[in-house]
Amino acid sequence: MAALAASRSLGNMAALAASRQLGTVLVAGGAGWVGSALVLALAERSAELGVRRVVAADCKAGFQRGLLARAATSPGGSIVEDVVMDVTDANSVEEAFAHWKPDTVFNLAAIIDHRPEADAELMDRVNTEGVRLLVAFAEQYGTQAFVHISTLDVSWTGSAHSLQAP
Repeated sequence: MAALAASRSLGNMAALAASRQLGTVLVAGGAGWVGSALVLALAERSAELGVRRVVAADCKAGFQRGLLARAATSPGGSIVEDVVMDVTDANSVEEAFAHWKPDTVFNLAAIIDHRPEADAELMDRVNTEGVRLLVAFAEQYGTQAFVHISTLDVSWTGSAHSLQAP
């Protein structure tokens, strides 16, 4: 279902690709449920969307092995790269941007946990600071398009931060 939803949402990206190429695409959170579906959809529709390379970047040990094998057999599948990147670590994010120089970034890196013992500070680092780092390096390295997908929910550590919605 996630693959179907990602594939359908890429229909809108086809219009964007008609006017310009997506080029090298970095998918932060690329080993997650929705992220991996997006990686596969981008690989399968690479010619249509003007995708040269898809970088599945995640803090996990890597892109799900079964999906990597599946991506390799899809049209354009050999363009999928598996990269470990921690959005909360500036050096890790900068290394990915410096190496791949993405034209397009999809940020699907997020964490949410409603358990009382959940690490609220970790959620804030991933869901807030991680986004700031990705945006900062996207600007620094000349990324042309940045698509941010938020979490299903929001968490609050008990204190406000300075970012406010317009």
